[in-house]
Amino acid sequence: MEELLIGVIFLAAVAYVGKSIYNSYKGESGCSKGCGCDSPVHQFKKVNSKN
Repeated sequence: MEELLIGVIFLAAVAYVGKSIYNSYKGESGCSKGCGCDSPVHQFKKVNSKN
């Protein structure tokens, strides 16, 4: 029973980390939280697109 609980916790941790990595590469901004904040990377893209 303990092995099953440890396995479930491990898979949940792997899924959480995987989702964070996926979101950081998928998003247009440099923020992986998906909160819509203007990170420095996003500001840099805005400035370069205006030129």
